Amino acid sequence: PPALLGRPAFAMPRGGGGGGGGGWPLMGVGPGRGLRVFAALTTTPPRLSSGRELRTCVASLLAQSAPLEAVLLVVPRGRWRRGGGSSCYPPGLPPWFARAARRSGRRLRVVRAVLDQGPGTGALAVRQIIRDPSAWILLVDDDHDYHPNLLENLLRFAAGTPGSVVASHGWLALPAAAFPKAAAEGGPALARNLRAWDDPVGPIVCGFLGVLVQRAMLDGLQAPPLGSACGDHNDIWLSAHFARGRVRRALLADPLGARALRTHTRQTQIEGASLTTRRRRRPEEACALEFGRRYGIDLWRPLPRAVLCAVSLLPLALLALLAAPAGLQEAGAGEDAAFDAEVHAAYSCEAPPRKELGALRSELVRQIRCSGSADKEQHLMQEVLLREREASTVVVLPPAGLAASPASSLRFTLASLLQCVYTRSNGGFCEREGWRGVTVGALACFNSAERGLREIYRCDGPGAAANGTGAFNGTRNRQRARRARRRRGAQG
Repeated sequence: PPALLGRPAFAMPRGGGGGGGGGWPLMGVGPGRGLRVFAALTTTPPRLSSGRELRTCVASLLAQSAPLEAVLLVVPRGRWRRGGGSSCYPPGLPPWFARAARRSGRRLRVVRAVLDQGPGTGALAVRQIIRDPSAWILLVDDDHDYHPNLLENLLRFAAGTPGSVVASHGWLALPAAAFPKAAAEGGPALARNLRAWDDPVGPIVCGFLGVLVQRAMLDGLQAPPLGSACGDHNDIWLSAHFARGRVRRALLADPLGARALRTHTRQTQIEGASLTTRRRRRPEEACALEFGRRYGIDLWRPLPRAVLCAVSLLPLALLALLAAPAGLQEAGAGEDAAFDAEVHAAYSCEAPPRKELGALRSELVRQIRCSGSADKEQHLMQEVLLREREASTVVVLPPAGLAASPASSLRFTLASLLQCVYTRSNGGFCEREGWRGVTVGALACFNSAERGLREIYRCDGPGAAANGTGAFNGTRNRQRARRARRRRGAQG
């Protein structure tokens, strides 16, 4: 992608669809629908009033070679969180913004009526405003002049790494003992994206050079609580949100032609004007440790994503497989916590009422419209594959007419199924006690003869996606399953 910086026009292959009505399958956009892309950023009162550098940043976004439906500038109301004293955001907007909005053909829009929640305010606001789950959002900072081909390059990168959050820049923290070898093998280009910490953390996507996410990936996103060590580290808490949902983060490790404006690099400018300088006042390690305590030591491990696909989610016991909310994890979930056996989303034609979900994470239950479909299960599977495109993700299909079962029994079955799917000789598919599990990569390779798609999913040759990829730590889960069986036997 860095070699594309000089391209004069945007033209990206649709992949798998072909024709004007084929959609953009690799981007999660179905037939007959257009590729919708937005940019979002937030700013501070000093930068809004001075205007010069913010105008440069906004102009660079409006000049992108790939078409943007809108640039959303999030300007909170009320008190400026980092301003101190009575510092507040202005009730109105400066004249330069109105002029820029008119010249943009109304593509430049302002978002108000939100509270200042720090550098991540933009992501939190657009999650509420943009409801189309297939829309893509470019998250940026307000203190850079972005190259005209930034969005085009990230879109191409996203098409080549289906189902991933993609970013121009990010970092990965490794244990100090592993850092020298990794830095030496990766060379200078990779070493600048590595850090030596006590505990492994990441990959962390960095917003100041551009992060491209699909709207559905932001479901359930919440700001850190007041007093959190992560309040000024939106890169870490946003990446922790993706890690918790087992959403892959892919990094280009290249600035893609972005130019830092003066307030990004010089603290002698307006105090507090940069969103990417002052937030490093607190140690980032404290933020990462906070998420580790909240969600467990496996938060940053490259474990697979699993999604439930069922025409009906009755019996409701199926919902016990959903990832538990933080409060339940902190309190401990009994022997169920011994498994990496939870699903990170549940797709259904007949979603249960919200009141039936209780303490479960309701944002993980996603209803698909199946009315009018002769074969609801096939229609549901097609829709799920548009939304879940990462090769190692496991689609789990429970047996028809499943009887009510204890949550511990369902989790044990799921753990056994995932272990079976990731056994290399099974080709990414397994069936246990009527339950079926298959990787997205295996489904893509089985259902498509298109050369480009087969290359992206590595359908042929060494490392084929049909083998299920190697992200799943099978040995560790077999040991956990054996321990759980011994406990169950002792209790019986």
